[in-house]
Amino acid sequence: MATGEITKRLGVSRQRVQQLTHRDDFPAPYDELSLGRIWLASDVELWIRQHWRPRFVRH
Repeated sequence: MATGEITKRLGVSRQRVQQLTHRDDFPAPYDELSLGRIWLASDVELWIRQHWRPRFVRH
């Protein structure tokens, strides 16, 4: 799972994903390719279940 997939999964901006992936509690990347870092989808999904609290925007 790359940052683009994480962006879509969480419904946040790429900038927000960059912030999240640098948190101490975010899983370490599985690998770093020439196109960027990638994570195991299972690691990201576990992190989402344990840590993600989406913010709701009021209109």
